[in-house]
Amino acid sequence: MISEKALKWLPDRFEKLIRYGEFQGPGETITNEEYKARVEIAKQKIVDEGLDALIVFGDCYRMSNIRWLVNYRTIDGVYPQPMLMYLVPDRDPVFFLPSSEIPS
Repeated sequence: MISEKALKWLPDRFEKLIRYGEFQGPGETITNEEYKARVEIAKQKIVDEGLDALIVFGDCYRMSNIRWLVNYRTIDGVYPQPMLMYLVPDRDPVFFLPSSEIPS
């Protein structure tokens, strides 16, 4: 989760929290199956609400919805890298990223 080098930079009072798992650091550690289940939950909500599709927006300041669905996280606050997810029931999600973000 966090390197020893980074740990040395943190104040001593946080060492127990980080070392013994009370602090998880940035993000969750969950399985791909969980992310697939989250997409299915969102697709069902689209149906329940009578919508045709859902467009989810995210950028470096507002990425929690995208991250919840696909575990993608852009660089925080450095560049405003926008991302969109187009979600329709009975189809795979479509994830739009700037070309500079595709490799990551």
